[in-house]
Amino acid sequence: MSGLKAKLSHLFRRSRFDQALDEEIRFHIEHRAQELAASGLDKEAAMAAARREFGSAARLSEEAREAWRWTWLEDLSRDLRHAARSLRRDRALAAVAIVSLALGIGVNTTIFSVTSEMLFSKPSVRDPDTLFNVRVGGGSNRPISQYEFLRDAKVFEGLAGAAPMQEINWRTGDTSRRLFVTLVTENYFEVTGTPIALGRALGANEPNSVIVSHGFWQSRLSGKPNVLGQTLILDGRPYTIVGVLPDGHRTLTGFGYAPDLYLQLTTRNGSVALYGRIASGDTRQAAQARLQAAAAQLDQAFPDPAVKYAREVSVIGLVGVERLADGFLPTVSAFFGLLMAVVVLLLLIACANVASLLLARATARVHEFAVRASIGAGRGRLLRQLLAESLLLSVAGTAAGLGLNFALTRNLNNVTLPLPFPVKLSMQTDARLLLYSAMLAIGSALLAGLLPALKSSKASAAALLKQEEHQVSGRRAGLRSLLVSAQLAVSVLVLILAALSLRNLVQSATLDPGFDLQRTAWAQMRLVPEAKPAPENVRATVLTALERLRATPGVEAATTAFFVPLNDHFAFAVRTVWGDQSPDGRRVEHSWNAVGPDYFRTMSIGIVAGREFTEADRAGSQRVAILNEAFARIAFGSANPVGQLLTLGRRDDRYSLLVVGVARNAKYSTIGEKNRPALYEPYLQVGGGRTMLHFLVRAAGSPDAL
Repeated sequence: MSGLKAKLSHLFRRSRFDQALDEEIRFHIEHRAQELAASGLDKEAAMAAARREFGSAARLSEEAREAWRWTWLEDLSRDLRHAARSLRRDRALAAVAIVSLALGIGVNTTIFSVTSEMLFSKPSVRDPDTLFNVRVGGGSNRPISQYEFLRDAKVFEGLAGAAPMQEINWRTGDTSRRLFVTLVTENYFEVTGTPIALGRALGANEPNSVIVSHGFWQSRLSGKPNVLGQTLILDGRPYTIVGVLPDGHRTLTGFGYAPDLYLQLTTRNGSVALYGRIASGDTRQAAQARLQAAAAQLDQAFPDPAVKYAREVSVIGLVGVERLADGFLPTVSAFFGLLMAVVVLLLLIACANVASLLLARATARVHEFAVRASIGAGRGRLLRQLLAESLLLSVAGTAAGLGLNFALTRNLNNVTLPLPFPVKLSMQTDARLLLYSAMLAIGSALLAGLLPALKSSKASAAALLKQEEHQVSGRRAGLRSLLVSAQLAVSVLVLILAALSLRNLVQSATLDPGFDLQRTAWAQMRLVPEAKPAPENVRATVLTALERLRATPGVEAATTAFFVPLNDHFAFAVRTVWGDQSPDGRRVEHSWNAVGPDYFRTMSIGIVAGREFTEADRAGSQRVAILNEAFARIAFGSANPVGQLLTLGRRDDRYSLLVVGVARNAKYSTIGEKNRPALYEPYLQVGGGRTMLHFLVRAAGSPDAL
């Protein structure tokens, strides 16, 4: 340790070290001279004899300094200083090289930041490694009654729930704005340890209090510090602001999901995602075993022949890619992997550009290399000097690239993405980014500088001094041709990837979604629940709106629907179908939608058998349904389903729908999805409680004219 301290002292306090060393050498010489003088020699003779015995003070001083030097570090510093002076003499080349590397590294680090934020970020909660997403029965959400059962089973130190993000109306003055809210159980903030920047968290039994996001506070409430205690009118009810989340808050869902508000769950209807925290000293495996036992009890307390809760039990971490373990990981990883591959290829092109510049510069420095070689500089010394120049360019390019990364990520953090749900990215400069940048700097220095350095340092001094530059230039020309070929190959690969992406985009644009995209338009409206509390009033409002839409010039047909194809994620259900094709019951995964009269005519979805819904299919009449071709084939085989009953539900709680029509298969959530079973029910029978309304119209011409 003392040796290391001495080396560090010599590195950072060299002048003091040199002074102390000189004083120590002088002391030893003077001490020996005094001894010799005491033995009878005169002072001058004693000093001369002492110097002869001691040897060369300069040599000893240099040997001592050599022992304590960081030779490699000092050599590197000297090489970098020389490289800086050399590059200053060729500023145009240095500028072009730095800009090329900055663009390549800036784009690389930006995509890395996005990937890191999406896949590897941690939620903004206390000790996120001990908080888990809890799943039983294979589902991500469970009814409130089952949440309470598992909470009381004490499987975890704490178990909280959060409902799926939903929309809510905020009335401010004479206008209403759509906001996104997450409804949470009363212990949510306590269990998760979600931080609060201003105010406090929601406590027990606070149904009329609200937590607002930092973005909402800044953009909608002007960031005023006296926001606490203010009232927001949400769906016609007053709520008091008690807290503000911190800037850059990451939710448990991850991937940038950022609701505007948090409210306390006050209804026992619906379902919640479960989040459990294990105690200090507990293990994930032990919690999983306890959850397995509790799920077996859940099977007894909530019997359902279609679901076995103990069969699929999982405790999923909320940190990193583990959140994607339920099927999305391959798709998401492939997407971000492709992005990273493309930007790495772009960086390779930039490195090849810089390598070509350095090789051309080396050709002009033949005489310099010859002179340095002739006075004793070996190939290793020249190679090290050239790599230092490459490293200096790479470090400068990385620094500029990080500046570009900072500007791009700051804009991405502040931009509102055109998505149907709020997403707020919180990309930051962290250790992962800096480590990745350092790797890029070193890698770029080697890729851009190693080949030119090897070639430039290879020729002998004698050959160079004999004016054999044309031979050297020929070899360098061959290397430049190789670099150009490599650039061309990588560029072609990037173009191929771009062409494949463009082809997929064109194919997506030309795929038949099963309905008319050109002449249909849609709009949404959300009713304040208190304004239209009764379902029949909501249905009456919808019918009145449809009459007005149909009377609008240029409108051929109008309808309503719970979900709009390719814009909303259709409700995804798993139901047990009973019938001749499945006497023991068959679980069918299918899309579901509640649609109004004229839906299929409005959307130009063909009815291949039977009829579509009319205003006669309303509450109080026979429950009816329309199946798509895929569902009809599963439930009825080759038989005609029109006029037959479709029996659904649990073994001891079945219900039947009269099939009145079969519709063509269509796309529901994504344009590239395979044909999946779909079940339609009449809005006038099952709607009314839903306050988010979607209206669809078919225009006689372009919808833009409407």
